[in-house]
Amino acid sequence: MDYGYAGTAHKAQGTSSLFVIVLGGVTGGRRFLATLRDAHVALSRTKAHVQTYSDDLDKWTKAIESPGNRQTAHDVLLAEQNWVAKVGNQLFDHAKPLNETAIGRALSRQMGLGESHEGKFVYPSTKHPEPYVAWPAYDVHGKAQGTVLQTIELDGDKLQELRTEERLLGSE
Repeated sequence: MDYGYAGTAHKAQGTSSLFVIVLGGVTGGRRFLATLRDAHVALSRTKAHVQTYSDDLDKWTKAIESPGNRQTAHDVLLAEQNWVAKVGNQLFDHAKPLNETAIGRALSRQMGLGESHEGKFVYPSTKHPEPYVAWPAYDVHGKAQGTVLQTIELDGDKLQELRTEERLLGSE
């Protein structure tokens, strides 16, 4: 008598068996597993023989033929951080270079920045009534991950200084 066991394809990941039986469904909860990635994990465990059963083999075959856009756990968990980074990047893209505004030129002179810097001027808004200098923020791989904002201190219309506190609009 030959004994076997049943397990999920992911439980069996990294192992192999002589015989594998795959249940590839497209209805109910199984439809979420009808992807190329899941089919590869299930079908690549066999050494000698594989049998595939499905509630609709044609639909299952079509579902696994295209990689689709199924999100990884990383995509789901970091979606909010990615969104904040995107907003920060958009803010930086739409901000004016410091040298294109009078207050920006004055601030550049006061800080001794010269012409070659990445600082940009962010106009005040209803939500944020103070002007800002925006600096690009990068991750360890050099990819833009938002913008760092520093408030410009004004006394009426007169420039005072750039605050040292920074606010990151993006992901760390």
